[in-house]
Amino acid sequence: MGRAVFSGSFLDIVHPNARDGVYWNRRTIAFEDADWHALVAHLHDDFEIKKLIVLNVCAPHGAFLFPCPSFECNGMAPRFPTRSKDPVGAILEAAAGLGMQVFLGLGVDPEATSSGLNPNAQNPAWHARLAQVLVERYGHMESFYGIYAAAEPCFGTDGLLPESQVQWLAALSSAIRPIIGDRPLLACPFHHWKIEDARTDPSRLVAQLLASGMDII
Repeated sequence: MGRAVFSGSFLDIVHPNARDGVYWNRRTIAFEDADWHALVAHLHDDFEIKKLIVLNVCAPHGAFLFPCPSFECNGMAPRFPTRSKDPVGAILEAAAGLGMQVFLGLGVDPEATSSGLNPNAQNPAWHARLAQVLVERYGHMESFYGIYAAAEPCFGTDGLLPESQVQWLAALSSAIRPIIGDRPLLACPFHHWKIEDARTDPSRLVAQLLASGMDII
């Protein structure tokens, strides 16, 4: 496992927490394609951002943020009512023109929304189906660089991931690796309170990261 500097930014289309995203979501829901192009260009030109992580392509309760007629969730594939018909595609298109790389967040399994963002409740098969749709729709675009595990794991007070969450990431990796090919798979821990007080066993942490199957954490 090598070390590298990762310079980039998260980018929300619709933030999954309605309270935290109230002002942002009011703006982005009304974005047209030209607005997404302008925002991506702003991040590239003014902040020298080279990589973007789209937090999720599926809002809570299974409402997709791009045209997804072939994906069934509870018998239907609902679309979140954004003014842009395909904000995911608009972001990828803008990024491609600027030589940027984009990770697409798979979203949170709608069957697990009762558990919040709990990774343990996620179904790898659902994520694999969604990854297949993304590859089929956007796989030809040079900016589609990798996949982000949007059901974010959380470190414990010992500075380690709960084993159940390591197993979840490993199951996700196994399910979607054949679909995404060489595209890297990225995970970002949700939070860790008082991380400076943790007395982590480095060898156990390294073993967990390797077992997770993630390329970037």
